[in-house]
Amino acid sequence: MKVFNAKKLGAIGVGFLGTAIVNRLFNYLLYPAVIVLLGPLHGGAVMTVVALALNYSLVMVYEQTGQDWFGFEWLRLQKERGGRFLRLALKSGHWPVFIFLSCEDPFKAFVFVRGRRPAGERFTQEDWVVFWGSNLIGNVVWILIVSGGVGLFKQLL
Repeated sequence: MKVFNAKKLGAIGVGFLGTAIVNRLFNYLLYPAVIVLLGPLHGGAVMTVVALALNYSLVMVYEQTGQDWFGFEWLRLQKERGGRFLRLALKSGHWPVFIFLSCEDPFKAFVFVRGRRPAGERFTQEDWVVFWGSNLIGNVVWILIVSGGVGLFKQLL
């Protein structure tokens, strides 16, 4: 049985590269600039709203394309037919992975937990809880990291 083909691997590479570029620009250029200009409280609030809009847009694009950009759909299939270790790790629960992914990229955390839905299908109440939760976790962590970095940088100057 063929696990992956070149097209799937290429799509996953494009998915991770595309989000890496967006995340680097957002997290390392825009986020610190807004925190420096507006402070951790107001800047963090502004960037949380901007992150919510960006992540919602990314979810809509993800749904419209119908492509498994991160291999998450493939991972779901491995719960039942993957190797023993992979099955055990995947069956241990989504929530530890959700917390980790929320800190790294709330969009990916949401997609990982929610899974793909048909294009145009509305968010359920549970979807909104997961979406808001992943974004809250990710933004609080990032506000603390960026604020600490900005404060340290100011002290060094």
